[in-house]
Amino acid sequence: MTSPSVLAIIPARGGSRRLPGKNLLDLRGKPLIAWTIEAALQSRAVTRTVVSTEDEAIAACARKHGAEVPVMRPPAMATDDAPGMLPLLHILEWLRDHDRYQPDIVVALQPTSPLRTSADIDAALALLTADATCVVSVTPVAPASWLRVQSASQRLSRPVDGDQPVYVLNGAIYAARTGLVHATGRMDDGSAVGYVMPRERSVDIDDRADFDVASCLMGGGR
Repeated sequence: MTSPSVLAIIPARGGSRRLPGKNLLDLRGKPLIAWTIEAALQSRAVTRTVVSTEDEAIAACARKHGAEVPVMRPPAMATDDAPGMLPLLHILEWLRDHDRYQPDIVVALQPTSPLRTSADIDAALALLTADATCVVSVTPVAPASWLRVQSASQRLSRPVDGDQPVYVLNGAIYAARTGLVHATGRMDDGSAVGYVMPRERSVDIDDRADFDVASCLMGGGR
């Protein structure tokens, strides 16, 4: 049986309000984005790796580390309020129209998750090909019994059974069959299977504190 073609898309715009230039910041000797590019290239399941960016410096860095940048992202898709799916759809449509290439599966890998490994990517994709149309990575919220919601009157209550496992999206992996993406414009139609990642690999870098935590977990210190 022929293996499905899997396109990894790494969305990396140049702007960042909380941590300027974060995708190119040096993290233990490599630009932040390089960790995700290398994980995608080392994946046994991913067959093509592309970066979506409007930034020439990011594009040059991506190519240096082995990723393709087949087309630059339009600036209108790189603003703070641009929907996150637009760059993914832009790349998919461009590859279809200009490269005659349409993968069976799309996996979106945020460069802000540098501790996600190629093994994580492969395990998530295995879940997808087994019996799912979309998979998202999650991390446990523990202990679940500590979770509370607050009403308008500021009274606290439990949102779920305290014995029920609870997970939060960690932003590291979004995988979906290409047909679903084209049909819905989404990577998750509400039927996603969760790929569980441990907390130590689930850091999503949004600000300097997150960056320092990632560095410490990777053994770099502060």
